[in-house]
Amino acid sequence: QRERAYSSQVERDAWENRIWEMSLTYDEPQSAIYAAAGRILPKRISGAGYLDGLLIESRLSEHTRIGALAGTQPQWAYDADAVSLKKAGAYAAFISGEPGAMYLEQTIAGIGEYHGSEVSRELVSLQGRVNRASRWGLYHAVDFDINRSWRKEKAGESITLSNVYLNGWYRFTPRLRASLGYDNRTNYWTYDTRTTVDSLFDHHLRQGVRGQFDITLPEQIQSAMSFGLRKREGDANPSTSYSVNLAKL
Repeated sequence: QRERAYSSQVERDAWENRIWEMSLTYDEPQSAIYAAAGRILPKRISGAGYLDGLLIESRLSEHTRIGALAGTQPQWAYDADAVSLKKAGAYAAFISGEPGAMYLEQTIAGIGEYHGSEVSRELVSLQGRVNRASRWGLYHAVDFDINRSWRKEKAGESITLSNVYLNGWYRFTPRLRASLGYDNRTNYWTYDTRTTVDSLFDHHLRQGVRGQFDITLPEQIQSAMSFGLRKREGDANPSTSYSVNLAKL
């Protein structure tokens, strides 16, 4: 339920946003180079977001990768007034094990977003996962915003923890798998929002947790049940969500 009524024009003007990706990728497992060009979502650093440009990764050793990316922020169809932003970044990744057995991957990245010579956002991103075959797994993604120039004046501090996402899962039996996720985030200043009056900028922390059970039933029927809580700092009560679904494979 919305807090206020909207006119009949809302549906006609509403957007259903679809993200498309088109890229040329070179991904030979035994090669020293991985490359992707076009509209891409960097697989090791999701905090970079979509990019129209180029990513090159080099295999330094069996366990170590380094990479760099550069390009522009895609222009979203629903935002005709969006400014042109350039992106660039670099990362290092450590990888150990095999995906079908014990597997560990950890990446640290530095990412910058700019409008001309003006900074829009700069951050350090940590992303990684560890899996033990199909028995259990953990995933994390953490973003620290580095505030300088006008962003430091707006944020009031040099470093801001802007995003945390944690997810873990465990398979109790071949037919029963449980997962639990936690995330928190705050809005961060960008070139688009730099002129927003401080009193109107939303600094509130948002936190959420979601649990899910995935059950495989006879006759190749998949079932999932989930429950979630989300709360915005300052709100009296959290919002809750539930879901149940069945699918025949």
